[in-house]
Amino acid sequence: MRIALVNIFFPLKCITNQKNIKRFHKMIEDYLKHKAERQKNNLPPLPLDSKQTAELIELLKKDSIDNAEFLIDLLTEHVPAGVDQAAFVKAAFLTDIAKNKTQSPHITEEKSIELLGTMLGGYNVQSLVSLLTTDNAAKALLAAIGFCSSRLCQIFISLLPSSVSGISARIFL
Repeated sequence: MRIALVNIFFPLKCITNQKNIKRFHKMIEDYLKHKAERQKNNLPPLPLDSKQTAELIELLKKDSIDNAEFLIDLLTEHVPAGVDQAAFVKAAFLTDIAKNKTQSPHITEEKSIELLGTMLGGYNVQSLVSLLTTDNAAKALLAAIGFCSSRLCQIFISLLPSSVSGISARIFL
């Protein structure tokens, strides 16, 4: 029943890592059941919570490439932006990838910085600021520009190290 339910909603390709099959199916099954229940009432699914986000991250670190698009979509579109605990977990994971502290076969350093730039403020701001002292400074600055409204830009600039704040202030404004 579990596999049939998953295949109705999302046709899984071959999963090569046997250790993750049950966890992957359970996570997908729970998410898809929730999504189906909410759709019955014409409601969108709730965003992933911190526990679901942490489990998703573990799958992104290990899962076969065949499932990467779906998993990245969950991370990108179904984890709330801002200061939710799930956003904290997501920002920490993406920051660790950008700083080469962890790896995912599906998310590059560049992609992690891009995704940090889509989080609309909150936990990603400090992450992007911390990346300004790395080799990825230019990418972090471009990602920050992508989410900046004028007020967010002012906050972001105020957090920058003094060595780059003058340059970035001219770029932002």
